[in-house]
Amino acid sequence: MEKYRQSTTFPDEVFIEVHVEEFKGVRLKLRYRMERAGQKTVCETWSEQCFLDREGNLIRLDKRYPEFYHVLRDLVKQEQDGHAAEE
Repeated sequence: MEKYRQSTTFPDEVFIEVHVEEFKGVRLKLRYRMERAGQKTVCETWSEQCFLDREGNLIRLDKRYPEFYHVLRDLVKQEQDGHAAEE
């Protein structure tokens, strides 16, 4: 899904839209769309993160941070519901 359409330079004003695409309790996938102010999309890409404790061990958010876990889970559901409505 990575699409680099145009380059940007330091003085450019860039808007970044972030969507939670996938969340499986340990791993989080984010999708980004970057747009130069007043112009078309310059880049679409994604990243994956996981959550670690200070020792570098994976954290299960549902166990350690249940409120944050529910927020992320709800964001994924909203994204999925939004895509279903668009189709």
